[in-house]
Amino acid sequence: MFKDFLILSLKNLKYRWLRSLLTIVGVIIGIAIVIAVLFLGNGLENSVRKLLNRFGGDLVLIIPGEVTDPTARLFGEARFKEKEIESIEEVSGVDLVFPSVESKLSIAEFLGEEKSVSLHIAPWEGTRRIFEESQGFKLEKGGWPTKENVREVILGKKFAQKKFKNEIRVGDEITIKGRKFEVVGIFAEMGEQMHDNSIFISSEAYKNLTGEKVEYLLITVKILSGFDPARVASDIEYTLKKQKGITEFSVLTSDKAMRIVGDIIGIIELALFLIASIALVVGGIGIMNTMYTSVLERTSEIGIMKAVGAKAKNILLIFTLEAGMIGILGGLLGVIFGALLAKLVGLIAHGQGFLLLQIDIAPKIVISILFFAFLVGVISGFLPALAAARLKPVDALRYE
Repeated sequence: MFKDFLILSLKNLKYRWLRSLLTIVGVIIGIAIVIAVLFLGNGLENSVRKLLNRFGGDLVLIIPGEVTDPTARLFGEARFKEKEIESIEEVSGVDLVFPSVESKLSIAEFLGEEKSVSLHIAPWEGTRRIFEESQGFKLEKGGWPTKENVREVILGKKFAQKKFKNEIRVGDEITIKGRKFEVVGIFAEMGEQMHDNSIFISSEAYKNLTGEKVEYLLITVKILSGFDPARVASDIEYTLKKQKGITEFSVLTSDKAMRIVGDIIGIIELALFLIASIALVVGGIGIMNTMYTSVLERTSEIGIMKAVGAKAKNILLIFTLEAGMIGILGGLLGVIFGALLAKLVGLIAHGQGFLLLQIDIAPKIVISILFFAFLVGVISGFLPALAAARLKPVDALRYE
């Protein structure tokens, strides 16, 4: 019996295929957005987790301003000076203090071609130890400079390969602000857009180049083995608060950073999910409208079915199944389009150098979304189905 009702429901959808298709499109849009948001959210969270694991459990990060206010770091004037760095070096448990900053865009020239470039400014010794020992970044070609004040630079891989028409190789010279620097090393690809497209220069060399004192936007602290990073982070925070320099700053361990990032991603996912839910509600209203129209068109048919012995629950089941089929078909196509959209975003991110963003299709999410889509269809179609089931045979047969 149930199989017969299911076949009848599918035939009715096929008979009114254009209206059914238009109704299904509304469900497809809502489900596709939901799927894309969930897959991208999971991929982003996993990417951040990989990035923070690369960040290293023995590292503490210090940034100006509140961590929840990124504009303070991007546009604010607060920077770390030498006195803050020296005070951190005195904290018990600190192995290495590594200050760094990305400069404002500078002009670089290679073989007569000029480009705006980003300079990553930091001491060579700190860069080498933090990148190699704690973060796993290695030089693919060349070696590290042996002195801080020499005119030598290291390039990110993408910068070396794609920034200029001609690929830059170890031993080539590149002109920055009118002065020539020798390229002594090239990093292996890191999967981070900023680092892969930067010129790495020492703080001393940058100071000699511009005549400016270097003020830093980020301080990475390497903790000695055997010390608790959270405890050392607390001591660093206490030490900096006693200074008369920067007043607002954030001290982050990898665990704390992961919690904060997880909260931010969760808020973004929730906001996008609510937006997608609106599309689903519109799709549900479309299903309800289609089913009410179907009931009106098939009033005489309902009367005949009841006259030959069909019960109210049979009519209810037929129309509810129809609505559920619209939901499940819309859900299935929505899952396909949503997954393709998420994968497309992932491919674009990879093309832009964000190699850590990995989009994985989670079967549990797909099954849950398909069930949800079917449920939306059933709920949306229940009232029209109930109206059909309550029709009296005599009134239905007289309906024109």
